Amino acid sequence: MSLIHTETPTELFGELVAEAMDHQKVRSSPGSAEYLVQLLDGFVRPRQLYSHAEIAPDRPLAEIFLTAVSADGMRRFTLLKLSGDLALFICGVFSDSVRNQPVDVDYYGKLGGCAYSTVAGSCRSPEGATLFEELATNFGRFVDVLNEVSESCGLTDSDMLRLYEKWMLSGSRRDAETLARSGVVMTRGSDEIH
Repeated sequence: MSLIHTETPTELFGELVAEAMDHQKVRSSPGSAEYLVQLLDGFVRPRQLYSHAEIAPDRPLAEIFLTAVSADGMRRFTLLKLSGDLALFICGVFSDSVRNQPVDVDYYGKLGGCAYSTVAGSCRSPEGATLFEELATNFGRFVDVLNEVSESCGLTDSDMLRLYEKWMLSGSRRDAETLARSGVVMTRGSDEIH
């Protein structure tokens, strides 16, 4: 991959998300692929995300989520959506950074799925409700898509031991397939891993 790109971030992310979804055989609505592209594009300019939500960018995700749960109306919706987006972005792009931390990928996944599910329940449009429910239900699959996008941009470490540890924690099908392509076949037994 060339280090110099002539397309906009949106165009680049659109190509990379489409390739990752095709490679992983992720079948989803066109809206979810577009949402992932917008999510990545939004984090190119993160100050805008936070200013739109009227919240300081240095606030921890758990605090944003707690603020969202206690808010009403559009503020609740905006903060819950931001919580889901942050959790998905952190898990998808920076999963290596949160591994073996007190707050790990599993925590972010549960919080993000819960946030998106709650947003789905408060959407007025059926299309919006369907999109956010799909994001909640398939959170792990979309994390895998963003992991691949991140790797193709050279943003993460692809060290085999780290990938193995990541697979041990998440059980991700994509991580198992990546290990298998490198000659490491992962299977889960009742008590042990082979």
